[in-house]
Amino acid sequence: MALGLLTLALLGGCTQSDPSGRPTAKAAVDAYVAGLNARDPHALRQLAPPGNDAESDIARRLATHGGQNIAITSADLTSDATPDGVSARLRGKGTKGAYSEILVVARCGDLWCVALGMAPSYRAPAQIHRP
Repeated sequence: MALGLLTLALLGGCTQSDPSGRPTAKAAVDAYVAGLNARDPHALRQLAPPGNDAESDIARRLATHGGQNIAITSADLTSDATPDGVSARLRGKGTKGAYSEILVVARCGDLWCVALGMAPSYRAPAQIHRP
């Protein structure tokens, strides 16, 4: 069941909550873009799900999009299956030209997290050993 498509204009900021203090998926996306623009791995690490090994993913994203002064022109946040998960389709412009990225944003307790890195229980098929 589709819960809807919400098109938002991101205004920046580095908060995980709306003006009433409730955490929102949009605030997590705003904080992600602010972390990219500031080339701030600590800010991005704060957005990763607890326990995820996010270091290499964050380094890759910063190498690709970091420090570009990205201005978001559109953000489509879509929740199709659950109110606890959102797909964020971002578009904008930065100092290197057009920016486009799709993020997965999910509830992590009381906050919203951006899917960065891998959960510790995940093992790639090549890492699975059979007797």
